[in-house]
Amino acid sequence: MPGQSTTSSLIDNFNSLPYEAGLALGPRAGEPWPGAAPEARLVGEGSWMVDIKEQVMNEDLDQLRLLTIFHYVVATLAGLFSLFPIIHLVVGIAVVTGHLGNNHGSAPIPAFFGWLFIVLAGTMMILGFALAICMFLAGRFLARRRYYMFCLVAAGVECTFMPFGTILGVFTIIVLQKPSVRELFGQLRFAAT
Repeated sequence: MPGQSTTSSLIDNFNSLPYEAGLALGPRAGEPWPGAAPEARLVGEGSWMVDIKEQVMNEDLDQLRLLTIFHYVVATLAGLFSLFPIIHLVVGIAVVTGHLGNNHGSAPIPAFFGWLFIVLAGTMMILGFALAICMFLAGRFLARRRYYMFCLVAAGVECTFMPFGTILGVFTIIVLQKPSVRELFGQLRFAAT
């Protein structure tokens, strides 16, 4: 078959290329990784695994550091946005106290609407501040690599704060699901039964 001879000749040509051609997948035994210090020689078959584990751990730590910073930023934004209902709170208080709606002999606005504004605005502000505090604590726990389940649940709750919380929550969930990050948090691997 003509296809087999072509394929085998390509493989033979690839294998015959010198190492300096830059097409090698990794260093040969006793040679350093490209860009590594001259004293970094491969000793045996498994020694390169240590370098890869260190690189993965450094990448995970960098990702957790970035997530921590973004949690602080988004928590601040959530805290500021939770102050928006203060306008409704002020209007509700003005209606209940009778300072709003008594213009030119018109009928006053029922106090029920004022109380409705007060309760809804207060609830929205409390929930917004609770979300902001939750995000701040999640950022703090990510930095310390503690309370894995709290960080995971907080990432899910953050998704309700669109669009910033959604993006941050999804990325946090993706990073927290990595086995190497679980090990950083000290989570034990559960055996599948």
